Amino acid sequence: MFNLQKTKNVFVGLIFTCLVACGGGGLQTSPAPNLNENNTPAALSLSSNYPADIDIVSGDPALKDIAFITSSSGSPALVFAVNLSQNPLQISTQFRGLPTLVSAGIPNNLVVLDSTHAFLLTSDKLIYFDPKEGSVKQEVDLTEAITLSDPVRQVNASSVAMSDLSGTFIPSFPASLAVSGNRIAVSFSNLNYAPTLTAAQGLVRFYDYHPENSVAISSSNEHWFTHCGSTAQSGFNTSGLTVVGDGRLLVTCTGLTRLDLSARSSLPVTPAGIDVLDFATGDILASLDLGLTAPAFRSWAVSSDRKKAYLGSSSGGYLLQLSLEGDVTLERGLSNPIVITDSHNGSDFMDEVLISNDNSKLFAFSSNSSSVYTLDLTQTNMPILTQRTVDLSAAGSPGGITGVGPAALRQGRPGVDFTGPDLWVLTGNPGTLAAIRSY
Repeated sequence: MFNLQKTKNVFVGLIFTCLVACGGGGLQTSPAPNLNENNTPAALSLSSNYPADIDIVSGDPALKDIAFITSSSGSPALVFAVNLSQNPLQISTQFRGLPTLVSAGIPNNLVVLDSTHAFLLTSDKLIYFDPKEGSVKQEVDLTEAITLSDPVRQVNASSVAMSDLSGTFIPSFPASLAVSGNRIAVSFSNLNYAPTLTAAQGLVRFYDYHPENSVAISSSNEHWFTHCGSTAQSGFNTSGLTVVGDGRLLVTCTGLTRLDLSARSSLPVTPAGIDVLDFATGDILASLDLGLTAPAFRSWAVSSDRKKAYLGSSSGGYLLQLSLEGDVTLERGLSNPIVITDSHNGSDFMDEVLISNDNSKLFAFSSNSSSVYTLDLTQTNMPILTQRTVDLSAAGSPGGITGVGPAALRQGRPGVDFTGPDLWVLTGNPGTLAAIRSY
């Protein structure tokens, strides 16, 4: 069977539960934990379980103390802002985020550009909104049918080839959002659960973005599809999008997976891969085979010098490493992974990976152990797992497991631009915002 967990932030919840248990009610800020400690689990209790995403913006002074969080249930809002400079934490009174919308779909990916421009990707829509005023600028329907310019491959749950698809097609499972300049990219996993489980090749749809126009977002180059790995083996389950910063876009195909309930994890069914796209044109510049690694559904963590990138496995307790210098190459893969908890598939789910602002540390987030691990990046080409581990498990969750990720780093220099925690982590069940001081 397909892995029903695209990611706990998209549609169904943590892999070890297989079901989302969304909570209700408002944000709990009283009594609120004090942030004087180095690590503060549940620094803020959220309105629902499995919050979808968190974004802390760099480069905008008005947002240096603000974290935007996407809820899973839409209560009290689809997106709300937390003031990180207050101790205890408080909901921002300056930024309204995005109030709950009727028929908005299930929130997933969030990109905040600045004080007045932000995008939310849901299961049905791409929503362009003003995070300060809380007003919607435009909604783009992602459920409309398109006409395929080329046939796409299709397989069943066992990866057995079915007839190719052509003509009219409705993309499904919007997975990831990326913005660069006046271009927006949205990936679609194209998993179909009715009447039987099937998967089509992943699709990346491009949109032109012109905020000065009355209709800011318009479709462009809808015919681009990904094959992720090689032209002979088309990839499936197109997921995370990563802007490299030099005009290239990394498109990850996680591959099909099946649940292993006994291990609270998943096992890869088809190989994973990466397509390197030209963000301006959508052209596929190169492809890379990642083998049976089932990379996680998020963006790769890219170093500030754009030389390295890291991503966890959704099946094992290990990380993958890319070299971005020249052609994109796989430096650490299935044969030589960066081991965090276990090098075997079916052992863990590394939900998120982040690089510290000074590029000296790598943070890896394990859902199955509900822990944040730290790696030393100062050794050339050799990330070293340190003894620094933060346990965010909680009583009351199944086995104490909360699941960790996504996460975001506060921007700037600790002690100069801010004090207190710099690493902010969402937990799934219960849904909380945890605060970690990593320096």
